[in-house]
Amino acid sequence: MMKTCQNLLLTLLCALPVSCLQWGGAENARLMQEARLLAEQKPDSALLLLDAVNTAPFSAAKRAEYTLLRVQARNNAGMNLATDTEIFSVQEYFIRRKESEKAALACFLAAKVVADKDNADVQTDYYQEALHHVQNTDNKLLQGKILYNMGYLNYDRGWNEEAISRYRQALKFFQMVDRQYQREIYALNAIGNCFMMTEQNDSAQFYFKTALHQAKLRDDTSMQLIIFNNMGVAYTEQGQLDTANHYARKALHLAINDGEKAYIYLNMAYTYHRKQCTDSARFYLDNAEPLMRKNDNIYETISLAHLSYQIEKSDGNYDKALDDYEMYAKTRIEISEKNDRQTLLEMQKKYDSAAKENEYAKEKSRWQITTCILGSILLALAIVFAVMQRRSMKQMALLAKIEQENLLKKLDLEKAEREKTEKNLAWEKTEREKEEAVLKLETLKDLYHQRDNKMRIEFLERVGLMKDLALINQKNPNSLLVDVNKIINRFTVEKFVDAANELYPGFTEKMREKSPNPPLTEHEIGVACLILCGFTNKELALFIHKSKNTQAVVKLKSRIRKKLNLPAYKDLRDYFLQQINPK
Repeated sequence: MMKTCQNLLLTLLCALPVSCLQWGGAENARLMQEARLLAEQKPDSALLLLDAVNTAPFSAAKRAEYTLLRVQARNNAGMNLATDTEIFSVQEYFIRRKESEKAALACFLAAKVVADKDNADVQTDYYQEALHHVQNTDNKLLQGKILYNMGYLNYDRGWNEEAISRYRQALKFFQMVDRQYQREIYALNAIGNCFMMTEQNDSAQFYFKTALHQAKLRDDTSMQLIIFNNMGVAYTEQGQLDTANHYARKALHLAINDGEKAYIYLNMAYTYHRKQCTDSARFYLDNAEPLMRKNDNIYETISLAHLSYQIEKSDGNYDKALDDYEMYAKTRIEISEKNDRQTLLEMQKKYDSAAKENEYAKEKSRWQITTCILGSILLALAIVFAVMQRRSMKQMALLAKIEQENLLKKLDLEKAEREKTEKNLAWEKTEREKEEAVLKLETLKDLYHQRDNKMRIEFLERVGLMKDLALINQKNPNSLLVDVNKIINRFTVEKFVDAANELYPGFTEKMREKSPNPPLTEHEIGVACLILCGFTNKELALFIHKSKNTQAVVKLKSRIRKKLNLPAYKDLRDYFLQQINPK
């Protein structure tokens, strides 16, 4: 009889897992499938569906697929992935399982995570591993995306030749996939940018025109606008400002909404500022400002404030420039706080998901215990009931102990989170105060350095003299040319090196350290001193080459950038000031 009761009890216990069905299994499968279909084209909608999924009953395989899909949707939505570190364990899981396509996608997303965590050096390794796994699949689109991102990483580092090679490889894969013409256009556009950065303008024009042709074939005005605007920015970086404005106006003609128009107006204002046409720059800036205010885009606001600061500063309106710079600094702080809030929100979501999973585990344990008790009652055997009752009490005691341990862990975790939050808030406040102090100090140094330094005043008087000579040379070149050249010839580039070192001690030595191979020549160091002290392209052309043609100066600056390993869009004077006044 005892043996029979035990057999019946064993049968009930074996049947127990069948009765403990996973919560919402069919609903979870439906939500996951719909999110998978929307992840590429409508990632925001996919994320809403994934938030509704109950992850508590997931197995390791289901959890890995869910995490992969969620990080993919967040990446496609343009979100910061710095907190999505679980992708690394997902990557290892799919590699162990030899699921090549999922492993490749996980490695690709892992590269995006380390990029957002400011660990770009490791990014290339993840892309290489993603490329290794995707080669064993037929997913041409993913191969193209990996190669495109590798090209962008090389472009960002200034390795334009390597970037062109990767972009061309990506283009071939995009052309193999149906309905991916926009990615083809982006790849063509990117190759054109790389050729512009290497001053191969004919090749750049070929790829830009090819991209434009593809957009016109499909009557895609939005892509045409992007191409024209991109060409304008590229020519601005090359110093060909009239050509840049030509393409910016073409883009403006295609703009439909306020956001597109505002962005183009801002680029045109920047171009005119580069040409030192302050009135025109301010005109386009004034056109952009009300449109940006409608969009309420914080990133556009910070760009507008910074450009307004530069324009007002160059025009001598120091009070207005200081107001604009304070707005720029304030907006930067708002962006930082916004990113921090987003990070905390993601951490809270993860904590809530873990709490839900713990609650599910508890409920499942309670359900198992209840089922066992009901099974013992159905047997109606006193001896079996006694055995089950004692076993149930042991399990309850163990559950109580587990719950107590979980509660203590939860309290410790909450305490640690509070302490971490308080430390982070204190650190952020200190950093903000430090940054505000540094920004104000730098602004005051820049605005009032002329009054406090006698040598700077003397040097700026020389710069003013050069401006006057340029004006005289334009008005009456025949009668005053000889006298003007005599005055100019009294100064040489090398004579300003000592003056720049007195104003900014150790500047020339820093420049030599920044360009060990190939090193800057003494003449190039002298030109760097002139740029540091505020010489414009026209003044440099008149002073160095006795000419008003600035093309030679643009090439000289490009050579200096390459030796300092700087991107083509980097303003040299801002870079030099950062070296003498590091933050």
